[in-house]
Amino acid sequence: MRFAVGDIHGCLDELKRTLDLAGFSDSDRLYGVGDLCDRGTQNLETLEFLMGMKNFFTVFGDHDIWIYQYLDVSRRPREDYGLVRDVWLANGGGSTLGQLPLPGMGDDIASWLGSLPLTIDLEDAIIMHVPSPYVMERFSSVRNLRMEDLLGLHCMHDYDTFFWGRGILDFIGGDRMNCPFPAESFLASAEKRLVICGHNPVFSTPLYSPAYNILDIDTGAFAVPARGYDYNGRLTVFNIDERRWHQNDGSEGALP
Repeated sequence: MRFAVGDIHGCLDELKRTLDLAGFSDSDRLYGVGDLCDRGTQNLETLEFLMGMKNFFTVFGDHDIWIYQYLDVSRRPREDYGLVRDVWLANGGGSTLGQLPLPGMGDDIASWLGSLPLTIDLEDAIIMHVPSPYVMERFSSVRNLRMEDLLGLHCMHDYDTFFWGRGILDFIGGDRMNCPFPAESFLASAEKRLVICGHNPVFSTPLYSPAYNILDIDTGAFAVPARGYDYNGRLTVFNIDERRWHQNDGSEGALP
């Protein structure tokens, strides 16, 4: 079986529980949509656990880039890494920073992060962090980039446009009147595959758009009252073959 997991954000206990509830086994494959750490409390443990899984494959998200740039100084912006670091810390990076090795001492983690791809093509589905208009407009040329390629080819903060363009997800979630990318163009770019993504937390059940064939499985695992949030966020694991999702609180459901 093939499974996909939403943004983990250092919530290792929730990940293990949800995998058990989903019936995940060593013979299955697990695909991540990125944002493995930050905001949760088990960040280094999460990285070590995932790096040790032989049947885990993931794309990278914006939070993974921040960790990579911290560990590998050669991948930092030329002029203003201080600004990048401040943005990282403002977005939950403090708990991760306190657990990571010092720069230059986490080469194994940096090497693993740098090798992560922008997308994973499963023939009937595509795993990506966020289907931003920037990515979809250039999909055929950027889909095979790895993190180390992205930070080598694009200078300064150009990579932000890969991950902060939430317009498509905002639109299918009902928050905006006009979508920056028509459904027909999106389906053509993705070759009609189901796009499984994260990045935009929905704090409930996964968000599915039949028109765009997008499934957002970031259900805010980190955002629970115990961490000071007013939500009851959950971690979602989606069975790609059965088109059924499971969450760490026991909730489950299926795509229509």
